[in-house]
Amino acid sequence: MAFNPVQEVARYLQDNQEKNFTVREIAEWIFQTHSDERKEKQTHSTAADIPLGNDATVIQQFIAEISASHSRLQKNTPRIKTTEEQAGKTLLLAFQ
Repeated sequence: MAFNPVQEVARYLQDNQEKNFTVREIAEWIFQTHSDERKEKQTHSTAADIPLGNDATVIQQFIAEISASHSRLQKNTPRIKTTEEQAGKTLLLAFQ
């Protein structure tokens, strides 16, 4: 089964209940914690516009995947709450 960073979000939030995290913080945690999966993602990437050739682009890819599926994640796990901060438009996630 292929690695799915979005599924890791639910596990991470559940393990760290009552704390808020930005999508970037979670993406960086995934990047640091799942090095084998990250390397596989980089190796198998076919992205032409922005190749996953360095750490920053991989983290940005994780951010994009999490941000794009936060609604589905919240629907599948109702205890996950999302909040958008107005000033920086930062998406916060928490397991409550």
